[in-house]
Amino acid sequence: MDSKQYISDVNKTVSGDMPKIRERLERTYPLLFEYLYNLMASSGDLDELKKYIFYGKESLLIQNQLAWPGPARPTTLECDRAANQFSDSEINVLHGIVGVATEAGEMIEMFINFMEGQQLDRVNLCEEQGDSFWYHGLLAKENNTTFEDIFEKNIAKLKKRYGEKFSNDKAINRDLVIEREILEGVKDI
Repeated sequence: MDSKQYISDVNKTVSGDMPKIRERLERTYPLLFEYLYNLMASSGDLDELKKYIFYGKESLLIQNQLAWPGPARPTTLECDRAANQFSDSEINVLHGIVGVATEAGEMIEMFINFMEGQQLDRVNLCEEQGDSFWYHGLLAKENNTTFEDIFEKNIAKLKKRYGEKFSNDKAINRDLVIEREILEGVKDI
């Protein structure tokens, strides 16, 4: 499945009841803003940690946090043992996951700026999506799969869940066993 077909199929499974979504959004807007802001803040810290671990960029923030006693953390010996148990592939998976999270944080920051009255920067949104796709590519490589395979399995799962049209009820009441079988290639739709 190519990306154009995937995006076309995504449109069939996107929640489309915009009046009700707007109503719920209006009711929860302050909470949404708070959660997005907290995610943005923590993803910024995570981004500094990512740059320290994977790229060797020194960070005063990370050094200060490592020195701060804070909540109980694993001992240095426990950390050494845990880090040495990771294969090269598992380290790349960690890099991919953390990268996706930090790129999401950058998109959240951009959207918070929009919520605060700035223009929605769609050029920057596409740039951040591209960065996120790079990390997804790293994850695909480490899972020995392709974007096309991921697209096909995801759409097969969603078609099993929704048929040809999104439903709130079906989004909430899913058959996770059958969906897992589809993702593992055990069951066709």
